[in-house]
Amino acid sequence: MAHAIATNNDENSNQISLFGESATPPRAPIIDQKPWGEQERLSNEFAALGLFLSGHPLDDMYEELMLRKTVFFARVPEYMQTSEAVFRMAGIIRAAKERPAKRGGKFAGVTLSDPTGEFDVFIRPDDLEAARPHLKIGEAVSFVANAKSVDGDLKISASRFDAALNIANTSYQGAKLFLAQDVDFVSFANTTELLKGRESEVFGELRLIYPLEDGREVEFLLPGRFPLDIPARRALKTIVGVAAIKEY
Repeated sequence: MAHAIATNNDENSNQISLFGESATPPRAPIIDQKPWGEQERLSNEFAALGLFLSGHPLDDMYEELMLRKTVFFARVPEYMQTSEAVFRMAGIIRAAKERPAKRGGKFAGVTLSDPTGEFDVFIRPDDLEAARPHLKIGEAVSFVANAKSVDGDLKISASRFDAALNIANTSYQGAKLFLAQDVDFVSFANTTELLKGRESEVFGELRLIYPLEDGREVEFLLPGRFPLDIPARRALKTIVGVAAIKEY
């Protein structure tokens, strides 16, 4: 943008280029910028457009959330065998607004997003104080949902909020990293070295699965133990050539 403004100013001024009036304007400089990681890309999509286009921040927690019997919004009707049901849900906070309650205190209306869609919940006055620290735009949360069908409309009250990372950080023996042949081993070595110095509640071994040109695979066990919490796995996924990560 700065280059375009400068070029336009030169054209509108009385100054003559050293190369003559017919000289071709210089090209804009190209900045050497590393590609965004998955989470950074999603955060920028949300900041620019107000929605997620290429994925969802909860995608890399899916298996862990399912182990905790988390219900995504699109599947709520399957759990409504009666007019009321209680289960755990998770989502990204999109909006939160507190309002005065008729019987005193305040309640909150909250809009969340999960991989299946966007939905609204409300928080009762008795639950709002405990929930308030988690009601930050963009935060990934897990909560207990009390869903009721009222005259055909679905109403969901939410309580017992927690950070989704706390719910998803399940202990594993280790993780297998499936690599592509063009994996950036320098970046891989730097990232794993940084991870070794991190504090985490979840540690395990790392096994590398590398494909050979003849179709076979070789497996390497890295020495030591590494953090395997959600932030650590996100860091590993940003490495060029890491195709997939599977815990075991």
